[in-house]
Amino acid sequence: MLLLCAACCETMSQTGTTTSVTLKIAEFCDDFKNNLGMGDTLRIELYREMQKAKPLINEIIEGKWDMATNEYYFEIKDLQGVWYFNISNKSKPNNWGVPTLLMEHWNIEPGDHVKITCKAQPNIFGNYIKGEYFRPYSKWFMLGMYHARFSGKGALKYQIKYQVDSVALTQTPLDLTLMDSTGELNKNYFTQKSIHRGVQILERYKKQLGERNYYLLKMNIIAGMNDTWIEQYHYSIYFNIKLKERNFRKSYNEHVNLFETEIRHIPEYAIQNSLWYHNYISRRYRIFKESARALNEEDFTFTNNYQVLNSVVEEYKSPLKEKILMDYVASDVRSIRGDTRFLVHVMAAFNSDNYKQRLLSYLSIHMPGSEAYNFSLSDTSGKMVSLSDFKGKVVFIDFWFTGCGGCSAYFKAVVDPVEKHYRDSSNVVFITVSTDYHRDKWVKGIETGLYTSDKAINLYTNGLGGAHKMITEYGITSYPSPLLVDKEGKIFSTNVEELRIWGPRGLISTIDRALKQN
Repeated sequence: MLLLCAACCETMSQTGTTTSVTLKIAEFCDDFKNNLGMGDTLRIELYREMQKAKPLINEIIEGKWDMATNEYYFEIKDLQGVWYFNISNKSKPNNWGVPTLLMEHWNIEPGDHVKITCKAQPNIFGNYIKGEYFRPYSKWFMLGMYHARFSGKGALKYQIKYQVDSVALTQTPLDLTLMDSTGELNKNYFTQKSIHRGVQILERYKKQLGERNYYLLKMNIIAGMNDTWIEQYHYSIYFNIKLKERNFRKSYNEHVNLFETEIRHIPEYAIQNSLWYHNYISRRYRIFKESARALNEEDFTFTNNYQVLNSVVEEYKSPLKEKILMDYVASDVRSIRGDTRFLVHVMAAFNSDNYKQRLLSYLSIHMPGSEAYNFSLSDTSGKMVSLSDFKGKVVFIDFWFTGCGGCSAYFKAVVDPVEKHYRDSSNVVFITVSTDYHRDKWVKGIETGLYTSDKAINLYTNGLGGAHKMITEYGITSYPSPLLVDKEGKIFSTNVEELRIWGPRGLISTIDRALKQN
């Protein structure tokens, strides 16, 4: 069994409250041995906010392992207010080279004294959960492999989250198909059923929880599940699934109206501290804008970034306004970066110097005209290849990993025909960089012909996955992720429209402009 004890000792000193977390692993689950093992380096990641659906981690604390008892001990100092935590395994990185998540999105606050006891159970998801590309989110890890019990001070909110996650998992199909072959939009039944049953669970404990925890949990249930729905809808639009204007307008408006009704009586502090609300609103704006483009409809409410900006400024107060706008820009930074006028307006809308600095930091990554990262990576023969080897040539670089459906689709639809277009040119070089953690997996991925060709220069991040400096230098968090380097070794374009969305013609046009540049 796996035992997690979170003890928050309210010992006040000059430095404030000290919070301790103890993780005891008494029995390992065989189906999860590639994700958790004896003596692994576990860590707690503390954060208060999400951006691009990923936590902005404020502090990482590694556990102190006691071999005699197989316990991990964490100490957190000066915990105040609403926080969330993940527990991850540094010793077992995933495909992106980052620590595997064992638990995520758990609310922790001063005064908690919680013990979580998890007993191994049969793998209820069969081969899917053991699949080569499986990323163990907390609900899969906790619900798929273990049965959890919670006790101690503050345990109730953990127990409720566990029950709600269980309900969401049974309601959510593994295949989240939102449209049929004709473009008809499927009803989001699984989302609404999950919210309804989750809130029902929450209502049973309203008095015991207290008002603040009750409303915060409720906001996270509603916004989190709606964000799941909106994310899948976003992907449907991105991959050009046929849309019917009538169906889109009807379904989208119904969704928005239902969401606003669900949160009508939730107080402001719960909305401000919710992990998902601003992420959901940001994604909703992006969906409406991109749907307008897909349907070629100019009378939609939001057809450009300026309309979105004006709406956010009018509808939301600080700091929620900054959270939404920062997420909106960060999620589409490659397209937005070139619109200086828009970014000036966004900066003017920020009341916080912290958000202004964060925005500048995002924009400084791989700006056109800046020096490209001079990597040194291994090819399939073991030879080290550097960007500087190709001075005087235009270099197209595509980042991918084995199992990435979007990477395969992008290669087939865009990269492959463009590579063939320039097959007789010695002035254009095609390089791919895989973030596969294992070399054998990378080589097999190349051999499938799904992600790259044998004519390209195929490299990988030398076993470091997404933790390689090249990946972190460019701030790559999603794949595929192409960029174009000019003849002087400087960034020419990272614009997602030029390099991806506009297809082969857009990429060829961009490469031709780079070739003509003096």
